[in-house]
Parts: sequence; C-alpha cells; structure tokens
Amino acid sequence: GLEERLGWALGHVDVINPIDFYAQGQICLARTQRLLGRPKEALASLAAMQALASRNQSWRFFAQAMAEEINLILQDVGPDRLKRAEQRLKSVDWNKMAAHYRNMAFNPVNWSLGVTRVRLLQGRGHFSEALHEITQLRGTLQPGWHGLQRLRLDILAALSYQRLGYQERANSLLGECLINAEREGVRSLFVEEGEGIRQLLQQLESTERQPALQAFIRGLLGIWPGQGVRKPQDALEEGLTEREREVVCLAAQGLSNEEIGQRLSLALGTVKWHLHNIYEKLKVRNRTQAIRRARELSLL
Repeated sequence: GLEERLGWALGHVDVINPIDFYAQGQICLARTQRLLGRPKEALASLAAMQALASRNQSWRFFAQAMAEEINLILQDVGPDRLKRAEQRLKSVDWNKMAAHYRNMAFNPVNWSLGVTRVRLLQGRGHFSEALHEITQLRGTLQPGWHGLQRLRLDILAALSYQRLGYQERANSLLGECLINAEREGVRSLFVEEGEGIRQLLQQLESTERQPALQAFIRGLLGIWPGQGVRKPQDALEEGLTEREREVVCLAAQGLSNEEIGQRLSLALGTVKWHLHNIYEKLKVRNRTQAIRRARELSLL
C-alpha cells in the first residue's frame, strides 16, 4: 500500500539539501499513519522529521511537523491533552524560527503557529477568538495562491460558526469546502481537523440533497480513523472536554441553559450544542440522566 511504498522510498533515498521532497514525504507518511489509526507511529515520524529539519535548519518544515504533532495531541482522548499541547507549543522559539523568513511575502512558520493557535482556541471552546485568528491568517495568504490553506481555514471557520450557534452559516461554508475539495480531490484536510468536523459532516450528510455531494461526504466519513472498529463505549472513553465539564457542572448546580451561557460567556446555541455532545458521550437522553451519569463517573 501507500504507507509501505512511502516507507521504502524514505528509507532508501539520499537526504539532500534542500530537503523539500524528503520532508514532504515524511509528513505524508505521518498523515497516512494517522489515517490508518496509528497515532503513535505518526508521532514517531513527525519526531524524525523535526530532528532532520533541525539539523538542516529547515525551520519551515520543523514548524510544520510541530503543528502536526500538536494537532495529534489535541485529538488525543486524554484529559490533559490541552495542557500537553500548550506545553509543546511553548517548548520552541517560534519567533526565532519565523525570523528566517521575515523577507518572504508568506511566512510558513507564522502560518503553522497561527493554525495551531486556532486549534487550541477551539479546543478550549473560545470559538469567537478562533474566528478572529482565522481572519488574521487569511490576510497573510497571497492572491491566486494557497488554495489548500484557504480551504483549511474555511473548514476551521465552519466548526467555529457551528459551535457559536450559526448552524446555517456553518453548513453553507462547509458545503463550499466540500465542493472545492471534491473538485480538487482533497479529503485529508477534513480528517486532520478531527471529531468536530466529523460530527458536522454527519449532520450535513443527513440533510444534503445533492447526490454527488452526499456521496462525497459518505466517502469522507468512511475513511475516518477507527470507523470500522468503533465500540459503543468509545465516546465515553473519549471523555468530556474542559468546556463540556464546565457546562455539566453548572447544569448539576441547577442553572438553566441561559444562565450557563451568561456564566461562561457563550451563546445559547453553543450551550445547547455542548449539552448535545455531553448526551452523546454519556449515552443519555436528557439533562437529568447526564448529571446522574456524570456523578457515577466522578466527572463532577
């Protein structure tokens, strides 16, 4: 398969300077391993890429591999994933790396840093701030170039809009992303942005009326890591996010949805979305059952 051919090629090729082809191959290998549901192997490939890029002072590839690694950490099921991702982000001097490209119209290090910030903001439930960061990143892209970068930003923006309660805007933007992705033959960008995008695609698939686009969505969902081996308890093992814990704790205190939104500075639609996700993860149907189940699992 593709992974075996990539592994063989990377193991036999001479590493030359510049290392562009080797670096892209190594990152492609890591993404393939991730798609196959083997995140530990993907992390090992990214670590090897970082070491090689550091030796060759190819900081744009180091930054790209670092961003990929942090994204993998954020999609882990561990309760400390946000803390680990923040620590990894702070472990390198991004400004020093970016300085090597300060005379370029598009700074690849700042791009990797910006996308990572967006993902961290979304992981913490700060979706308005994420949209602001996305707007800033769009301003760095060059007209007529960076089509895949624009597509990634639109995918991330769709997730933020949905979590803020702007479902129609989210569906419209995601639909545009799917049309562009189908035309270009791009699938991995959706998978790379994780569970939130998978849920968005599932919702859109159930309402989409265009057969071709619906088939494309089903194809995307079919290649999602772990689809063939999901168990009923997987969602519970996934654990509640930091924001979901806050919501369920406030619900347990008797606060209404509106009061929870005021306390956490969230839109009412966002509170309802978090509760929906909590019900799904805890395998319950309503707030009372969710609170009871959360207590049983010592989540409160």
